[in-house]
Amino acid sequence: MKVLLLAFFALFSFALGTPQNWALVVAGSNGYYNYRHQADAMHAYKMLREHGFDRNHLITMVYDDIANHPSNPIRGNIINFPGGPNVYSNDIDYRGNTVTAENFLKILFGDKNAMHGVGSGRVIESGPDDNIFVFFSDHGAPGIISFPVGGYLHAADLINTITKMHDAKKYHQMLLYIEACESGSMFDGKLPADLHVFAATAANPTESSWACYWDDDRNAYLGDTFAVTVLEDSDRADMASETIGTQFARAKSLTTESHVMQYGDTAILALTLNNFLMGRSSYLPIKMIANAAPQPLPRASFDQVNSRDIVLATLLRTLPKQAPGSPEQAAHMAAIDAELAHRHTADRRTRALVHAVTGTGLHELSPRRMNALEPQVRDCLPHAIAAYEAACGQFSDYSIDHVKTLAHLCELGVAPAEVAKSALKQCRL
Repeated sequence: MKVLLLAFFALFSFALGTPQNWALVVAGSNGYYNYRHQADAMHAYKMLREHGFDRNHLITMVYDDIANHPSNPIRGNIINFPGGPNVYSNDIDYRGNTVTAENFLKILFGDKNAMHGVGSGRVIESGPDDNIFVFFSDHGAPGIISFPVGGYLHAADLINTITKMHDAKKYHQMLLYIEACESGSMFDGKLPADLHVFAATAANPTESSWACYWDDDRNAYLGDTFAVTVLEDSDRADMASETIGTQFARAKSLTTESHVMQYGDTAILALTLNNFLMGRSSYLPIKMIANAAPQPLPRASFDQVNSRDIVLATLLRTLPKQAPGSPEQAAHMAAIDAELAHRHTADRRTRALVHAVTGTGLHELSPRRMNALEPQVRDCLPHAIAAYEAACGQFSDYSIDHVKTLAHLCELGVAPAEVAKSALKQCRL
């Protein structure tokens, strides 16, 4: 007993005297069609805990409407790959309407006063010697990533927050894994190496990311390709020897339908995973006991689909399950027709908007690579998005793809007021 106590206090003293790791894990969506985002985030939480991450240094933001959703055949259960373990945990700091972009930035920056009375109230309380890991899974578009309520996280706001954290010496190094469409646009050209931040994204600034792992029992895609590759690799990794560069290279080779990108301080690629993904405290022995043997990767097809097409793909895959001639089949067909009509309307409105404000067709817009952080786009795009949504309603998982059109209009010097005027006209048709 005495030996155990001495060992405990030795580990505790070691923890107090060493740099610490912090993590912020976020699923930025809600709704059963988006099952995969909460599965990704819950898997990330489970992985970190099994690698000895101190719960007091690990903060989660998850809407939490999937585990017990009426469409989930196994209540209280979420999996991230076919036949995989239950990754769901009720240990969530911020859920429901507290999962917002504004709160995300406050938590990341460590603004404890601002979060008092909200969720658990916990924030990243890191210091100049500590490392931070951020994992995010959801929808995105040029210059934005989505949250379930409260508006989008804009690239400029994220970069500004990180810059302020750097200037205030709130971290030593930071690692971000972002699973979202056009996620590269959050950092492209605007994440200098001297911030000591490395960001890996599921897609470049102009393309969609891809979902994977269709599950016929749950009627859902269980994961996102980039997210599951880094998480499955982390499950089985020797954290003390595998480098972030090795993990990044594996994710890049296995993510075949989009281009995994890297931004910021590439010197971080040479560091081993335990610098970010493993506990540096008395929780350390947990991984050694609970997961002594490496976890094998799932032997299942990725079965990938473009993230913009999830709703339609899900409806089409579940149609054969409906009895011919039944009311359920009729309702299902009506849902497919409604989704196709929505897509057609969104595309038509965007074409009409472009023609109204430029006199040209959608295909004639500037083909050059758009940078969402260029001043002209950065200052215009949030207002253009707000104007469009005020006139036409919130972007859907499909129509959010048209944010890139608004970004191109901003590039051309089209004012948000012009977008608002034209959108109001088109959306009344």
